[in-house]
Amino acid sequence: MQKSWAMVEPQFAGVGIVSDVSDGIAIIRLTSPETANAFDPGDMTRLAATVDAVSHDPRVRALILTGSGRHFCSGASLNGLAGTKDRHDLAKAVGNDVRALQAAFDASPVVTIVAVNGAAAGAGAGIALMADIMLMAARSRLMFPFAQLGLVPDTGITINLPHRIGAGRAKDVLMTGGSLSAEQCVEYGLASASHEDDMLLDEARNLAIRLAGMPDGTHAAIRNLISRTASVSMKATIEAEAEAQAIRFSARETQQAINALAAKI
Repeated sequence: MQKSWAMVEPQFAGVGIVSDVSDGIAIIRLTSPETANAFDPGDMTRLAATVDAVSHDPRVRALILTGSGRHFCSGASLNGLAGTKDRHDLAKAVGNDVRALQAAFDASPVVTIVAVNGAAAGAGAGIALMADIMLMAARSRLMFPFAQLGLVPDTGITINLPHRIGAGRAKDVLMTGGSLSAEQCVEYGLASASHEDDMLLDEARNLAIRLAGMPDGTHAAIRNLISRTASVSMKATIEAEAEAQAIRFSARETQQAINALAAKI
């Protein structure tokens, strides 16, 4: 048995990020259940750095990302959004964060698995869609509330979601501000399987162990070949999402909807 190790980031104001490795399997956890693992500006870049560092460690053969508490990730902190004034600064910050995280997943030399342990809302759903393979707890959901706030989807959702479930279904769930249950995610091919809540991480670890036993470099090669089939550049999509989001964010009704929701939290 290989010796395990753990890495805990220095204390930041944003979401907690902790990683540990045992027997070649890395687990990265979002550890701020008191805020539903919400992301402040810059948190995605921090998560990207963790994914990059852990996945390139020579002892790591597979990587699992999960949350702690009742939520996987509730997306962007509404209080952080409500305090942002300059739409161009917002577009730049969102685009930089998302590009960094998507690039880290895309460049991982090992297979990446997301274990969605609870609600994954907004950017949280987008993050879940970045990994190679998704497993979900039976009670978990992918939630896309953007339209209800007068916003557009970001974090690569407008390319990742329709690419995997079709444009019709994607428009339906995104335009209604709807959500997808774990059962629906399995049915539509977004998730490989759903498991009882208390078994999710064990099942993710079992899958990671099986995949880790395959020849080194295989999964990265498969990912790269599949990525070539996308007709639209992910980088261009993320930039377009960020700019459209900044325009929507400057709308008066959007600001009112965000402020009203933030006041309830």
